[in-house]
Order: sequence, then structure tokens, then C-alpha cells
Amino acid sequence: MIRTLAERDIEEIMAVSKRCEHLTLERPSIYWTFWELFRDTCYVAVGDKQIIGFLFGTINQHDPTRAFIYNLGVLPERRRGKIATALIGRFCDAAKHRKCKAVYLTTLPENTEAITFYQQIGFKNRGMIEKVGRKRVLLEKDL
Repeated sequence: MIRTLAERDIEEIMAVSKRCEHLTLERPSIYWTFWELFRDTCYVAVGDKQIIGFLFGTINQHDPTRAFIYNLGVLPERRRGKIATALIGRFCDAAKHRKCKAVYLTTLPENTEAITFYQQIGFKNRGMIEKVGRKRVLLEKDL
């Protein structure tokens, strides 16, 4: 089941994040910030009465035709079960509803498994960008 993020989910999401390779564990306040400011575009996947995945996203405030996936994580033992695809689908539906024309995200170049996954579900590799002193791969999907 995919549902909108609730404040009570934050600690469980932090635990999921710790188990996801390549996912930066953020300081606790960033999780609360996403709940406080962007909860309508943040989702959790629930299975067996626990959070098994999450997506934090937002509409770009400088270009409201684009939506940004900030963080996506799925428990390692639950991967390949279409959970990430369902989370992204829910986010893309919300972005379309808000009249966005594209969804984008970045990931580290060494995260080849994620890059392959995103390309398989329709994201295009737009090349490398450098943000905060680190090279990242920019991926984008037209809606």
C-alpha cells in the first residue's frame, strides 16, 4: 500500500534509510522538514504493517513545470518487488495533477543499479552535473 507521509513515519523512514546503500542518511530535521513543507508529494510504502519504502519529492518552486525526487529508498530485501516503481508512479501522478511536465532526480555515478532502474522506467540520462562539490547523474522523465 502506498500512502502519503505522516509525521509518525519519520523515525521508521530514518531506519529504512540506514539500510539503503548509496542513500545518504540525512540529519533528522530534513525528514521533519519534508513532512512539514512537502507532505503532499512524499509517500511511504507499507507492507506487513511496516514501512518498506519511501519517496520524498517536491515541485520545483523556481520552475513549477518540473518535479524533483529528493530521496527514494526501499528495504534491500523488498527490492525488485515494484515498490520503487509504485512510489515513483504515485509521485508522477501528483506531479501531473499539479501540471508538471517532467520529473527529475540526481544520483551518484557509481550507483549504476539505480541508474539502470530509472532508465528502465522511462527516465533519460541527461548527463553529469556537479552539485555541492560532487558529480551526479541527472535523470529526467517527461510526463
